Amino acid sequence: MQTSLTDERAEQKRAFANRIKRIVAIVLGAVILISFFFPYIQFVFKNTVYSLTGLQLVTVRGMMVRGPQMSGLVTIPLLTRIAVAAGVVLALAGIVLLLLKNRCGRGRPTSSQE
Repeated sequence: MQTSLTDERAEQKRAFANRIKRIVAIVLGAVILISFFFPYIQFVFKNTVYSLTGLQLVTVRGMMVRGPQMSGLVTIPLLTRIAVAAGVVLALAGIVLLLLKNRCGRGRPTSSQE
């Protein structure tokens, strides 16, 4: 029986577990991207419910509210816009980095690794 310094079976199990973790991370990132286009938040004003998607939160200037006593534009805070946009951008960047075969931190192989 031969003993090696690298156990091939353990290495294969580790590679399989890493592949599963990568797939789960990609799926969770895709869920974040998809939820951006569905109703994201609800505002209630004078018994009227306003539902906005993430895309609307980022792109619209505000909501026009009309009522018998008051009406006007209710603006969406800039910090809210930045937070929603950053969530989508970072999820997309994570998916792209997970899908890249030659990741940034890997570096060039040395002569002993070739």
